[in-house]
Amino acid sequence: MAEISKKLRSFFTDRANLFVINIFLVYSAWKVFIYYVKHSSGSLHFGWIKLTYLMGAAYAAAVSLLLNLFGEHTFRQGVVVVFAKDLANIHVDEHCLAIPAIVIFIGTIALFKGNWKSKLWFIPLGIFLISFINLLRIAALCFIFEHFSAGFYKINHKVVVVVLTYGLILLMIMWW
Repeated sequence: MAEISKKLRSFFTDRANLFVINIFLVYSAWKVFIYYVKHSSGSLHFGWIKLTYLMGAAYAAAVSLLLNLFGEHTFRQGVVVVFAKDLANIHVDEHCLAIPAIVIFIGTIALFKGNWKSKLWFIPLGIFLISFINLLRIAALCFIFEHFSAGFYKINHKVVVVVLTYGLILLMIMWW
């Protein structure tokens, strides 16, 4: 029994294990919260819809501006980035907003040991960097959607860009 207790204590004091446990707990709490929000009725549910629409519209506007700076001809309609030449369009929906990534980042930094004064500047910096990375991600996916095959777009949307985005977030957490 003492051996099992020793192994459990060792498992729960290992920094790598604590990191994974923290991420799992934060992500699980997020999923429970978002399930509750989406299945509630009233102002909480509609407030969430309005918030994600406003965020999507802001991302779509910024992506359109960024693409136009690089020579594309786009415009925004609500949460949609539209390419003017052929009216191809990309929707910036709720799942495009990097909200779970931001929640995981905030929760992980908040749960790690450290000075709260440092956390109070690092968390907003991380939110800004995640949002910036996500802006670049969406812009890259829009460009790929317009100029490359559907298969190339799908692999980048589902795998490549996600791995790069979460890899950069992991680097920020490791930096902390």
